[in-house]
Amino acid sequence: MAWAFDYDAAVGLEWPGTKQMVGPVPATLAGHDPNVLVYKRDLDKAKEELAQCKYANELDKNPVIVNWVSEVPDEEKYALLFQSNMADIGMKVNIVKVPWLSLVENTSKLETSPSIATIYVSSDLPEAGLMLKQRYHSSTTGTWQQNEWLQDTRLDAEIDDALATLDDNERFAKYAKIQQELVELAPSVWIYDQVEKHAYRDCVDWPAARDETSLVMGYQLFVPGMGVNCQ
Repeated sequence: MAWAFDYDAAVGLEWPGTKQMVGPVPATLAGHDPNVLVYKRDLDKAKEELAQCKYANELDKNPVIVNWVSEVPDEEKYALLFQSNMADIGMKVNIVKVPWLSLVENTSKLETSPSIATIYVSSDLPEAGLMLKQRYHSSTTGTWQQNEWLQDTRLDAEIDDALATLDDNERFAKYAKIQQELVELAPSVWIYDQVEKHAYRDCVDWPAARDETSLVMGYQLFVPGMGVNCQ
């Protein structure tokens, strides 16, 4: 799937300036590894990988179920693009529109989780480690944050060890190793880093405009850090 998806087309559906995601965490997070493999659409490679699957000759019997969130209509565009791309390698994809709360309920149990859920995820802190734990640690299975149900005890130990490492350089090196392992495993299709556009008056002292604050999860809108001098 990672090799069959058309990332350029997907990025073109978003804001101008949007870039393809590099690995499993956004590029703005401290500890992000910019050197991981970045998947590109390569149907020959996709077919080569698919041929190794034990279900390769029974794709029609095993449709991929994609849930997209009805409250975010744009998600349908990506689901339809995915459906079209997967058809190019013989995969049948069924798209299901669901309300957000239904997706939360669906992903709470392995038996009801869809094959794929379209999800926007933001890190609670501007560092790679917490997002890695949110997304791929066994403790988050059964939540909307990890429809992958990865449950890899070795990976869990690596994430916990990295988060407990105080030295920045050593911790970031551990994050990089985890990101490389995840890219090799490809439990997700990482599409793009979401771009936010904000208009503001030049009489407002907004630290984010000078890159003096984190741009993650709304921290750039921390009002006590702003000043106003409109005369």
